[in-house]
Amino acid sequence: VGHETKAPQKVKHEDEILQDPQQNFLSTTPVSAKQKLVLESLDNSAEANTNDAAYSSFSKSSKRWITFLVAMAGFFSPLSANIYFPALSYIAQDLHVSLELINLTITAYLICQCITPSITGDLADVVGRRPVYLLVLTVYFAANLGLSLQRTYAGLLILRMIQSAGASGKKLLFKIVNKADDVGTIALCLSVVHDIAAPHERGKYMGSAMTGSVGLDFIVILILTRDIRPNAAPSIGPVLGGVLAQKAGWWWIFGFLSILSGLNLILIIIFLPETSRVIVGDGSIPAKGVNRTLFSYMS
Repeated sequence: VGHETKAPQKVKHEDEILQDPQQNFLSTTPVSAKQKLVLESLDNSAEANTNDAAYSSFSKSSKRWITFLVAMAGFFSPLSANIYFPALSYIAQDLHVSLELINLTITAYLICQCITPSITGDLADVVGRRPVYLLVLTVYFAANLGLSLQRTYAGLLILRMIQSAGASGKKLLFKIVNKADDVGTIALCLSVVHDIAAPHERGKYMGSAMTGSVGLDFIVILILTRDIRPNAAPSIGPVLGGVLAQKAGWWWIFGFLSILSGLNLILIIIFLPETSRVIVGDGSIPAKGVNRTLFSYMS
């Protein structure tokens, strides 16, 4: 009797093996600690992809392109402040004023740099990121163009203040919780990163946004490594300023900035989508009016 009662249990176990061989393999095969880590990482990556899709409808390539555009815009704020210093003596000599008066243009620049973000920060929360970018980059481009053409001290002082307003208008706001209204040294582009990137991937895009490189190097590094070396503008600025002031004339410092900012403005007009979660949610809500890209109108 005991033998007959054991036989059905054995047959039942064999049936389970035949019905679910994969489960039997996983249960009977010893799993090492390394294999467990691999399985856990696969589960975490699958969960992360699900969280990405739930947080933002932008694809990874779109996120990298958006980050590139706003990082290029954020590059102008530290560049404008540092590219100016090597040309102070040249400007004082050409405008026939003292270095003390030229130093006042630096003070005026810093004052506007402190005031402007408190205005543009709340504006970006209300009307969206894209209109603010268009506004401040237009102001910045116009100021640089004027600075490259003027030859008076009054024009230099006033236009440097306007230039500061355009450059520091992007220099706002990043409070990781949910509202971008605190003045800081981090660019407006980080608010865009907060809109498009889930918390677990935000650090990668922040590293790219807090950056600085120029031209083809900027694009090549972004494409090849998907990252950018941080905060290069304070190092590049004085070198560029010194070379331009000595070889081409100090006004070409502002000419160079106007060309670079004009290119960035054109790219943003055509390609930068609205990312504010108040306006477009996770990116799936269609934008309207000025919040739409020119490319979307064309297509």
